[in-house]
Amino acid sequence: MMRKLYFHAFLILFTGVLFAQITVIPLSDPAGLLTLPEAEIFNRSALSAVPGTESGIRGTLSCTVNEISTRTEDGLIGVELLLSCSFFDSTTGSEGEILFQDNAMPALGVGFDRFESLTSAAEDFHKQIKALFRTLPGAPGGGLLTMLGSTYVIPAAAFPAIGPGDEMAALGNESSGLLLIKERFGSAVFAVPVYGDPSGAAAFTPLSRAGLDTDFYGGLFISSDGNITPLTGLRARATLGSARMYPLLGVELMTGRSVFSGGDIIFPYLGLQYVWYFGRFTVSPMGAFGVGSFINGSEAMRLSYAGGYGGLEVLFRGGKNFALFLNGGYGSWIDLNGIADDGSYGYNGVRAVGGFRWKF
Repeated sequence: MMRKLYFHAFLILFTGVLFAQITVIPLSDPAGLLTLPEAEIFNRSALSAVPGTESGIRGTLSCTVNEISTRTEDGLIGVELLLSCSFFDSTTGSEGEILFQDNAMPALGVGFDRFESLTSAAEDFHKQIKALFRTLPGAPGGGLLTMLGSTYVIPAAAFPAIGPGDEMAALGNESSGLLLIKERFGSAVFAVPVYGDPSGAAAFTPLSRAGLDTDFYGGLFISSDGNITPLTGLRARATLGSARMYPLLGVELMTGRSVFSGGDIIFPYLGLQYVWYFGRFTVSPMGAFGVGSFINGSEAMRLSYAGGYGGLEVLFRGGKNFALFLNGGYGSWIDLNGIADDGSYGYNGVRAVGGFRWKF
């Protein structure tokens, strides 16, 4: 016990030397959930997240570990700590004004053993403490955190309603920077830049969206026997709740009798799209399944085909609300009514389209 007290006293003294305006109380662990070396990892993470004296922030940081749970899967150990952290005005200590408080801060980590997992969780703890300090008046960066790799971190407390798939624009000058929210985790929101230089923005504001992207496109379908048919399409893509995987609903119209002996085909479909981000550009594998019917001729509006298409889409984000894209892939449909008039059992071939997206 005395050794632990000496260690805590050393940490407080050490903190006072490095951060004269901020006192960091060593992590409280009333239930003894962590060993001393494990607690030291979290103390170092808290210390390294504290702003320097140039920030002008004054106060006392106090954190307590309330719960810890572990899970083993595929040889890896996952650990989750639930912590409470408070930052008080330094003039009156723990009895003064609470500058920020989070009573349910999750710190998640994974590794091949407990120590490695807790080290990973301490890194997550560090990010969240740093995010909380950025919410304070006088914090450098105007509320926008320093980049961690290619990712920006924004205090979640300032934007309680935003989540994955939402976007934020530079306040007062939307053309100077646009951020896409990838993840909301604990006390921080993680975002990637879409265009512009977000690091130069004083503040950001969420964009009001209905959560739908509407795509208009046109192109060609080239059947396996070399016949070419024009196609046009319209689809809607749901964007709320995800920054990677998007469901979509669409309809295509294929005209001309070069491929379909029965006339023109309408093809409603459901699909899924996965997105990789490269600034203004995105690359997206996607696929869709549906049914087709003739819209004219003797079999008008009769269920005639079932099938789908898959492909790869490359998109360029031109502005806050619009983008241009090219999509290439392969489509295949089966005739549900047996052999068609042209002797085929369906049709398949290469498709290439280009279009325009508008974000609502």
